[in-house]
Amino acid sequence: MKRNVFKQNSVRFRSPGVCIVLLLALSAMITGCAGVYGRLASDPVIFDQYRAGSLPENYQYFFSGRPGLPDAVAGIDESYQLQGRLWFRIDTMNTVYDKIRNLSDMNPDATILQTA
Repeated sequence: MKRNVFKQNSVRFRSPGVCIVLLLALSAMITGCAGVYGRLASDPVIFDQYRAGSLPENYQYFFSGRPGLPDAVAGIDESYQLQGRLWFRIDTMNTVYDKIRNLSDMNPDATILQTA
């Protein structure tokens, strides 16, 4: 009578370098997912400041979209940095008001400024 012998297949890494690379890749994935990210929010007070022509001058202003027809304008405190290829810095306050005035209204229900 022939006896069937089964062996368990085991995966062995032949070099410790492969283990290190896998551990580094795993830790990079975990670290990347645990980052702290900001968010954009509108403020009704800012809408009133825009209408009065008194937006905070100590903010950095950025726009997204086409220069003549921007999709969004954002102002952030100078202690923060905006990192992204889709946002462009606005240098003067006159230009900030021009960009806001020219905001795209591709959405038929959109208003000049969205407020929360």
